[in-house]
Amino acid sequence: MDDFLTLLTTEDVRSMGAAWPYLNELQISLPINFDVLLEIVQRFPELRYLRIISLQLGEFENPEFNIPMHLSHSLLSFHIYEAYSLSEDDKISSNNIVTLAQCTDIIFPDLELLEVSADEPLALVGTIISAFKTARKDQETRILGRPSKKKIVTVEYH
Repeated sequence: MDDFLTLLTTEDVRSMGAAWPYLNELQISLPINFDVLLEIVQRFPELRYLRIISLQLGEFENPEFNIPMHLSHSLLSFHIYEAYSLSEDDKISSNNIVTLAQCTDIIFPDLELLEVSADEPLALVGTIISAFKTARKDQETRILGRPSKKKIVTVEYH
């Protein structure tokens, strides 16, 4: 029984997307990897709230190569409760954390709430995304000559 549904697959998400394409809230209680997260983004265009219990981080490459150019999602609320690595020492590298933050920022430009574990290093993802969005808002303000109307992401730690 230990092998039963231990990791949600992209095929599982495709089936779910075919059955419920207009789903706007999803909580996944099984571990997923980054490929499954990308599949969720593609299969559920109406999704606004996503809760992931456990995200498996492999070694990322440059995020510009991992994310299809057209992939931008209007998700508003994203919750990640745990992230883990498949490395021998089970440590999440600082490169993984920065890349996860970059990917999240690229994929979910309208994100208003990010809830992450208060434990290091996942808590750093929220800090990095907030920094990205603050810098982008400041840059838009300088370019436009007036304050940007875009919201800064709220980060909550649990």
